[in-house]
Amino acid sequence: MEQKVVKGISVDEKIVKVELKINDNKSLIKNLFSYIKENNIRLSMLKFDSNEDISFVINIDDRRSIEQELLKLTKINSFEYKIIADCSCITLVGLGFSSSPHLSIDIFELLIDNEIEIYQSILNNLSLSLLIADEDVKKTIDLLVNEYEIGEWLWIKN
Repeated sequence: MEQKVVKGISVDEKIVKVELKINDNKSLIKNLFSYIKENNIRLSMLKFDSNEDISFVINIDDRRSIEQELLKLTKINSFEYKIIADCSCITLVGLGFSSSPHLSIDIFELLIDNEIEIYQSILNNLSLSLLIADEDVKKTIDLLVNEYEIGEWLWIKN
């Protein structure tokens, strides 16, 4: 019997992506991360690009708090930020990510061919997480479930 390359899928909806152009401003990073810790804001999909750009995902419930803090920090520091609302994170899980060298590329091609915009992704040996627009979730799940014959998946409603 052939082993499935993707065993399961989960959806975490109602999340927000925050992008910052920080221009190697270490005090800004420190102040922002201190605020995030003090306010128990959960980050995911954290991405650093050589101290120039940072992006991360937060729960929609924390959006107003982060926006207020970023606005306050822009008065002290020179940086740009962007908030992308109405996002969902789809995570695929399976041994195929370590045993099939092109699985993640195949998934990207499937979504690109079907005009699904991927805002950000995280890949490791056992999973691939994709940040996409809320409006594309159903279409994306249908594509992935059909393509990889995924029998089980979990929808996390916030």
